[in-house]
Amino acid sequence: MSVIGRAGPGGRQDAAAETIAEAAPVSLLPLSGAQAGIWADLTSAGVGPAGYNIADRIDLDGPLAPAALCTAIRLTDQATEAVRLRFTTDETGTPWQWLAEAPGRFDFAVVDLSDADAPDLLAQEAFEALQARPFDTAQGPLCRHQLLRLAPDRHRWIRCYHHLILDGQGGMILAGAVGRIYTALIRGEPVPDPDLPAFTDHLAREAAHAAGTGAGADAAWWRSRLAGLPAAAGFRPAATATARFDGRIASVTRPLGAARLEAMDRVARAHGLASRSSLALALFLVLLGRVAGTDTPVCNTPLGNRMGRAERRTPGEFAYTVPTGTRIDGTESLAGLARRLDAMTRRDLRHMRLAPMRWPEAGFIPDRPASRGALFNAMDLPATYGFDGLQVRVADSIFGELHDVMACLRTYGAADASDMQWSFPPARIDRARVESLAAAFEAMLDAALADPTQPVDHLPAGDLPSPVD
Repeated sequence: MSVIGRAGPGGRQDAAAETIAEAAPVSLLPLSGAQAGIWADLTSAGVGPAGYNIADRIDLDGPLAPAALCTAIRLTDQATEAVRLRFTTDETGTPWQWLAEAPGRFDFAVVDLSDADAPDLLAQEAFEALQARPFDTAQGPLCRHQLLRLAPDRHRWIRCYHHLILDGQGGMILAGAVGRIYTALIRGEPVPDPDLPAFTDHLAREAAHAAGTGAGADAAWWRSRLAGLPAAAGFRPAATATARFDGRIASVTRPLGAARLEAMDRVARAHGLASRSSLALALFLVLLGRVAGTDTPVCNTPLGNRMGRAERRTPGEFAYTVPTGTRIDGTESLAGLARRLDAMTRRDLRHMRLAPMRWPEAGFIPDRPASRGALFNAMDLPATYGFDGLQVRVADSIFGELHDVMACLRTYGAADASDMQWSFPPARIDRARVESLAAAFEAMLDAALADPTQPVDHLPAGDLPSPVD
């Protein structure tokens, strides 16, 4: 293994990353509702300093030009307003954010693992180390990158951002911008403008919404939606329920396959569902109910406050989690359950401008605190990253602090290249248990796709893990 060097802001290979002087903040800005939720969690007991570092690794197979990639990442980060955000508190402990004049030190390194005996193992260790290193939220930078050379035509770009400045969809937006700039550079074409809207514009829109009548309507929806809903359940056994999160996150990734994806899309269309993710969420709740021993399974699901076209193109932190669940009648079909959840989610999306941290300000105080149960996430938005001449695949993702299993339906690149990633904290849940959950999910999915109208109680799950005590 050898570290070829760190790239300075000019894109050259320097012995150390160059530091860009940052000017004093011009003005302090309030945190968004999503950011405020993260900040509250970060300052509570039990969340480690790297608990909200999000990271992914992107495999780039083919004749890569490392210098062009370095330049493309640097230019994208420079064009991203959220990368310049820094955070502080005042004398009352209230958190604020401000924009540094420049992004700060460009943290990029090229590491050659091609001569190692086990380059993939070393690459995984590097990825986990990159994610586990805390950020200084007051000084920055709040992002870092490494390019790992595994073989002459095999590279892995690993990157990490603090969740205060970026969510999962924001990461996809930035990867797409990097790909477009990289392609222009290797073709010798003019570098395109990343055209990334400003995150501070979103802050202004969110503040205007909170001051208007819409916030009251949102609060009323969440009050009715969550009334009587139990706390989120989990897959972890009671024996490890109190084990401390030690910063480690492991995953089991299972490709879904083209035939299964085609069947999911066909069933979704036939039953008027928004997408295949509606089926996956419904099945996840059925599985959770069986393992947790409840007929009203509830999991946590992320929502992104991306109501408008600008927000959907803006890199930043828009995501928060809400409880999602319902009573499941065993005679109901998976398609019918998915339709009910789909209708609920559609209404959730209409009221997502009011993040949970803002509910009390609008007159809604939940009758129970948020729980840290199982999570379901869907990143099934096809993305074309545009790295000319390269095969691109997002191999792994880490989304910060994790207390139970998180199942993520992921589609990166081609729409028919999806997988289910089952992430878990190994200090609390062992891999064998998660693998059995993934296998049970697939067995139930195949049975439901063969007959979407059969009762969910008839779906065979194979050897389920022992129920949660």
